[in-house]
Amino acid sequence: SVIYRKAGLMENTAYAVTSSGNTYMTKAGGILEKYDPQGVLLWTGSFPANTRWPEIMVDPAEKSVKVFSYIDDYSGYYISSFDADGTAQWRITGPDANFSSTRICLDYEGNLYLSNTPNKTIARINNKTGLYDWTYSADTSRILGMKALPSGDLIVLRANYVQRLTQTAALTLLDAGGRNLSNNECFLIRVSGDAANRTEDTLGIVNTDSNGEIQLTPVP
Repeated sequence: SVIYRKAGLMENTAYAVTSSGNTYMTKAGGILEKYDPQGVLLWTGSFPANTRWPEIMVDPAEKSVKVFSYIDDYSGYYISSFDADGTAQWRITGPDANFSSTRICLDYEGNLYLSNTPNKTIARINNKTGLYDWTYSADTSRILGMKALPSGDLIVLRANYVQRLTQTAALTLLDAGGRNLSNNECFLIRVSGDAANRTEDTLGIVNTDSNGEIQLTPVP
């Protein structure tokens, strides 16, 4: 038997159904809707209307919803983020149409991973801020797809192999303001004693290797 049947004035363009039975649906004109398992409309959100081929991504815990859509002329893309109540969190745009929704995934915290086939790079966008906070570019094989595990690790299917990445891969050194320090020498310094008798010892230069591991190089 039919539990519910919904009709509307706008054409449906994409949908996603979660394990809890909730349905997320996009409509022409940049409309996002969420329905409960009984077909009751819970909330409505919006994303740029001048886009096409939207894809809906919902993290496993349904903490956040992301809509990926191409700009009309395929010159780039939009990603719009919503929280569990449908409140808009942030929106980013990219000029590179080589990104594809088939190579995007969400982890269990709602963080977004996206990849670019030509340069084989994976980047993570923080769910709360909408800012890039993690990158990985140590491999050269073409990326076909990704899947986040409950542990936070990332399974990446590439043209020639499959790999599992941890959160520490391709670690980037940042200062307190979020600026990248990878191209600068960062020193680990031990400070002891009070202000009048303070001593400082330079223990080494801190950097990351090609696998994202932290390394300490002694100072000559």
